[in-house]
Formats: sequence, structure tokens, C-alpha cells
Amino acid sequence: MKFKKILLITLVLFSICNTYIFAVLGNGFNEDLYGNVANEGNTALDGVMSRVGSTILLVLQVAAVCGVVFTGVKYMYAASNDKAKIKETLIWLIVGTILVFAAPTIIGFITNISNNVMTSI
Repeated sequence: MKFKKILLITLVLFSICNTYIFAVLGNGFNEDLYGNVANEGNTALDGVMSRVGSTILLVLQVAAVCGVVFTGVKYMYAASNDKAKIKETLIWLIVGTILVFAAPTIIGFITNISNNVMTSI
């Protein structure tokens, strides 16, 4: 259930931040506006979104690494009966860390696909 909510929020944010979606106005597809957006983009919005996104990504990456290091140290000093629970938490932290560091590549891949689909219309 949480995955569905996260996916929905991600898709909504992506659709809001994608400048190609705003090229459709009024009664149909506005080719002149789409051409301007496709070639130039909204540089002010792109700059702000890029800075905000990179800052959020940096904070998430630092938090992920700190979480893995903290949990690893906690695992080393834990008693033998607590290690199984900590190990389970550590596995999920490592998966999350991999996703956080792979996020720019995944976002770039999705953006390229959406740009190719929109330019082929």
C-alpha cells in the first residue's frame, strides 16, 4: 500500500514538473508552444526544480549513508539475540541506499522516454 502511494506521488510530481505537459492548451495540441517548450524549455522553472531536486537528493544520499553506517555500528555492538532484527533493518537500508544513488539515472531514463514519446507525437 505504501508503495502505491509513493508511486502515485512520484508520478504526480513528475507530471507537474515536466514542461512538455504544459504544451497542450485549449482545444488541442498547440504546436507552436510545444516547439518553444521542446527547444528551450522553461529555464526559470527548470533551474529552480533542478536546484531543489539536487538538494533533496543530496540530503537523502547523506541520510542513507549515515543510516547504513549507524546501523552497521549498532550491529557490531549488538548482542547476538538482537542481531537478526538489526540485520533485517540493515538490508532495507542498503536497498534504499541503492535506490537513492540510482535515482538520477532512473529519473533521466524516464525523462528521456517521455521526451521521445512527446516529440514523436
